[in-house]
This record gives sequence, structure tokens and C-alpha cells, in this order.
Amino acid sequence: MAPEGFTYFRSRLAAGRLLGERLTSTLQGEVIVVTVSGNGFPVADSVAGVMHAVTVYLPTLSIPDPTDPRKTIGAVNFGCSVMNEEHELPGEYVYRQVNRLQQELKSNFLDQSAVFSKVIRNNQVIIVNDVVDDKAPLVAAIKLIREYDPKLLILAAPIVTVDAYLNLRQEVDDIIALETISPHMIAHAFSNDDYIEFSDEIPT
Repeated sequence: MAPEGFTYFRSRLAAGRLLGERLTSTLQGEVIVVTVSGNGFPVADSVAGVMHAVTVYLPTLSIPDPTDPRKTIGAVNFGCSVMNEEHELPGEYVYRQVNRLQQELKSNFLDQSAVFSKVIRNNQVIIVNDVVDDKAPLVAAIKLIREYDPKLLILAAPIVTVDAYLNLRQEVDDIIALETISPHMIAHAFSNDDYIEFSDEIPT
């Protein structure tokens, strides 16, 4: 049950439409919408619909914590890896996992890394998620996209945590959100647990 006085979103799709309207009033010209997760895709898809933009999925894999299968220690995408926090795991383990996961991405997505760079370069890019936090998948996405020289890079979500805003505001050109909350309230942000299957294909 949500705390008294807390306004939640009916669904990620509905929140995405509201976010798309906010972004449309802020940005001019064509944009590329990038998402990194299944929970983020309904929001990104709605944003792209409002903005008449292309949605691009950036495949991202979590680095498992061998001491606790419920936890992850970081994330990997085509071109970089990011750790969530300090850990005591051996560097050899991290290296092996990063190499294994990046090989898995290359195997599953073939030459899409090169296609992704062409889609991103010199364009206005919005990384859209359901929640902006400072977890590894979003940080890894920012790091990789910066390497491809976008004209503009914005991080956007219906919900942004205070900590994430403070930690990530220097990494992107802007952070746009509908609500700013403390991390412990994330569980109450959406009343429906909607989820959309996304395509693995990056548009050419």
C-alpha cells in the first residue's frame, strides 16, 4: 500500500505518455529513444509514440554475484561494464564474467553494435527507463552512448530518485522526470505491473 499522500502512476504506459508530452515540450527535432530493460520498455514505447520517434533496445546483461544468486554486482553491454558498488570479489572473476557476457551479447546480437553506433552518432538521444536510479545498467548505457558522440544525451523517466539525480546529473545533458522520490518509495510508483516484450532488432 502506498504511503498516504503519495501519487502513483496507473501504469508504465500511461506514465510514458505523460513523460512523452513533457519531453515534446522541451525538445525540438528528431530524437532516438533508447531503453535498457523490460520494465523500461513500456515507458520508452509510449514516449516514442508521442514523439514519433524510433525506440532502440540496448541489450544489457547483469554480472552475477557468486555469493548470492539474488544479487548482481554490475552490468555489461556491447562496449563497457559498470560495477554497482565496492565488492570483495576477485578481479579474475569479474574479468571472466565481463568477457563471457560480452561474448554472449556479440553472439546473440551479431553486428548490432556497429548499427547501434550509427543510429546514435550525432543524434539527440533520450535514455528512457521506468525509474532513474544509479544502478549499473543505466550508468553503462550512459557510458557507451557517450562514446558514440550524440548531439544531446538526456536521461528521462516518470520517477527519478534523489540519489540518482545527484549522482548522474553531471553525466548527461539533462535529467527529466515527472516525480522525484526517495529510493524506498520506488515500490509504490506504479499501480499496475505492466510489461511489454521488446524486439532484439536495432533499426537500420
